[in-house]
Amino acid sequence: MKSSHLLLLTLLVLTLTMSSEAGPPGYIFCGRRLAQILQIVCGDDYSTDNNEFYTHDVVKRSIYDDCCTKVCTFDVIKLYCN
Repeated sequence: MKSSHLLLLTLLVLTLTMSSEAGPPGYIFCGRRLAQILQIVCGDDYSTDNNEFYTHDVVKRSIYDDCCTKVCTFDVIKLYCN
């Protein structure tokens, strides 16, 4: 694992352990940070065709919509792993 990925993962773990107990922690990831977190969570196994999928309600969603325009959790990020 590259040192930059290790540093990012360490910061994420620290943030998770220091978060409030009010609910699950959420994050905003855009651009390079979004690509890095996808790489950390999914490895090399994530959708690259615009990172979009359809829910059971036939609503088109993208990782940008879920994690850049609003707060998302790691569970949401995992939805984009193959």
